[in-house]
Amino acid sequence: MERNYFLSKEFRNGPEWNPEIRRSENQKETYRASYRDIKREAETHGQKLPILLQDVEAAAMRYQETILRFSLARKGDTASIEESDSNRHYAHERLVDALNILSRGFHGAGLNNEWRRDLLNREAAGLWGTTVAQLIYRQYEDKRG
Repeated sequence: MERNYFLSKEFRNGPEWNPEIRRSENQKETYRASYRDIKREAETHGQKLPILLQDVEAAAMRYQETILRFSLARKGDTASIEESDSNRHYAHERLVDALNILSRGFHGAGLNNEWRRDLLNREAAGLWGTTVAQLIYRQYEDKRG
């Protein structure tokens, strides 16, 4: 009989899926600085790049949301776990696509897009996205007071 990973004790209790557990504070600060640099460059060079950056930001926020929903679904039935995992996967794909489009936009504008090399690894792109989403959320909360 085939073992269903979503029902396993390792899946339900393990931290392997959670980027918060695997990420160091130094790495998070590196990702925050990278985002700030990208944002500064995008906002000072034309009308297209800020729009592409907004797509990246929205994709990062959506990815973070799907991770949170996935963590809640881990205690549920197999169907909800599988659905949450699928949503998380598609949100990650969208984030990677948005990063690639923004990188091409930087290249087309004659800007340095070396930052994308640091995010070639799929895990790094996901960790960058969750860090950016948390930064955006904190900035929003700070503005609200």
